[in-house]
Amino acid sequence: MFYFYGEAQTVSIPSRLGYFHPAGISETAVDDFLQELDKLDYSMLLSEIEKRRTVMGYSDWAILEWVQKLSLAVFPQDRYSESVAFTVFLLNRVGLMTRMARVRGRLTVLFAAEQIVYGRKYVVLDTYPFYLADPSLLVTELFTYGNGLGPGTKPLNLRFHAPSSISDSDYKEVAKRSGALGMTLPLLVNMKSMALFSRYPQMEAREYVLAAPDPVFRESLLKALRPLLAGKNEVETINLLLAFLQKDFSYKTDIEQFGYEKPFFPEENFIYAYNDCEDRSILLSFLLKELLQKRVVLLDYKDHLAVAVSLAGNPGGDYVKIGNERYYVCDPSYVNATLGMTMPQYRDRPTKVWIL
Repeated sequence: MFYFYGEAQTVSIPSRLGYFHPAGISETAVDDFLQELDKLDYSMLLSEIEKRRTVMGYSDWAILEWVQKLSLAVFPQDRYSESVAFTVFLLNRVGLMTRMARVRGRLTVLFAAEQIVYGRKYVVLDTYPFYLADPSLLVTELFTYGNGLGPGTKPLNLRFHAPSSISDSDYKEVAKRSGALGMTLPLLVNMKSMALFSRYPQMEAREYVLAAPDPVFRESLLKALRPLLAGKNEVETINLLLAFLQKDFSYKTDIEQFGYEKPFFPEENFIYAYNDCEDRSILLSFLLKELLQKRVVLLDYKDHLAVAVSLAGNPGGDYVKIGNERYYVCDPSYVNATLGMTMPQYRDRPTKVWIL
């Protein structure tokens, strides 16, 4: 048994697993250890991993973390980093592209990803960037190991295609006071998901918009907002949402708040004391899609992020044209700005448009 985000995990493992160890961390010693591992039957364990992926909605990153916890439970002494070797062995068995590297006398996990990952050192192997799974490692040099018994063929997909259920629900009631809306929003946030998100690799902002939302959080937020928007047209609704984001959240950059870059999944905006333009744009995109069923894009000015929403007619203001559609600017960090207003310093700048 082991614990994963506070929840007990009980799985069946081969009877000999944990009773033999590598002779060291040389490539030969690790390869011999992998050969011994390969003699055992992992069918039940592989089924458990598949269950977490297909039934419980684990992303590939959650699978990686779950296997790491399992491996430490199997090899608690971890004298020669055998838990790392077993982690990579098992992840490769389920098809995920991971490798091992030696850093200052210990082994560590490297992973390839479908998405671009920021804020982590990496090494290019077989044309793929392999990132350090542990971002806290201070690495000046590392020694990579061979493929062993054969690498997985699929880079990790870090996107949440389904709501994650990493363990039993642990919902916290969060009361978000809004002066712009004139009420307090009663929300339910899954704190175990928040713990997972706090360790999640940093991706492009659009990945956070595209993530499948937690259904309980989603319903609590939409239930609170729908009555406030009843009877308003689209422009009035959008301007009210902009005022909510501009005035009811305190602004700090990620560097100021955390010391590193950390984009928020939508519900994280209601947990942390501050957010920035990226976080607000992710949350606004979520609200426009969920409340109004509108198509949105992200506007990337290199040092600033905003949103543009597809609207019929001509409500006026700044817009970008994609095909035959006009997407009107919505900037949730430009205080007092309404639909179609761009911050003056960004109006004539080249803009990268992220299609969602």
